Amino acid sequence: MIRLIYIILYLLLCISSSNSNNNDNRFEGQTVKYMFYGDKQVYVIYNSSKLPIWNPDTFNDLGLNWNNIIPLPQYVLNEFPLASKLDMYDSSNDYYIKNKSVHHN
Repeated sequence: MIRLIYIILYLLLCISSSNSNNNDNRFEGQTVKYMFYGDKQVYVIYNSSKLPIWNPDTFNDLGLNWNNIIPLPQYVLNEFPLASKLDMYDSSNDYYIKNKSVHHN
């Protein structure tokens, strides 16, 4: 019986992974993080990539709300390639902040 439950869970996971891709824009513009409590890194999804928000000042400068961060399982976060960090104090990155929004160089 337990083996059957594991098989069903595995099949559901495979179906949900194959039906979802990072091109569906379901998280575009959203702030997300890994769903477990210990991980504090927050990302913004931009152009189907996850950009790590490097510090609270950058998060606040974007006008984001700390209460709107979406916790996601690791397999969903892994759908999005990691892009350059967002840091309002470092202008050498591929991405920059202007008028409370993210822009690409």
